[in-house]
Amino acid sequence: VVGRKASKARAGGNGAGSAGLGSDGGSADPCPGLSRGELDSFDRLLQRAAQLSRTHALNEAQACLESALRMASTAQNKAHVLFNLAVIARQRGDVEGAKKILLQAPTEGVRGWAQAHMFLGILQLESGESRKALKSLARAKRLSPQDAAIYRDMAQAYYNLGEAPKAVHVW
Repeated sequence: VVGRKASKARAGGNGAGSAGLGSDGGSADPCPGLSRGELDSFDRLLQRAAQLSRTHALNEAQACLESALRMASTAQNKAHVLFNLAVIARQRGDVEGAKKILLQAPTEGVRGWAQAHMFLGILQLESGESRKALKSLARAKRLSPQDAAIYRDMAQAYYNLGEAPKAVHVW
């Protein structure tokens, strides 16, 4: 899970189960470890979700993020929370669920969305959808042309498609 400032989208597999929105896998507590007063703070919910995710308490982190999603008042905030829910799904090994969550996120008026396009491309690569991955990664490249990781992932997609010369050229 990432805080307000973007960090790398790659997440290791951990845990099991589905991270779909509104799943029954979350805790009954809206965000374990927060006081009632803190539950009204969007930023505090995100902070607590990040803390819980780092300790691999994924159900609890998801509960905090779902509470934050209900509070999200802007497209930017909603996109940010959905991105983090997708990361949690990926941490659980639910690549398909992570893709579905990311595709729900608003894209209009969202700053810093290159990371999400890159993450979607990575998920698509993991699913064997190299052509789709190239499209997602091309969007990420347009938004963040200086990010070397995007080019590495594009090279992997070309390589997967049997287009080694393009892979070498991109990388």
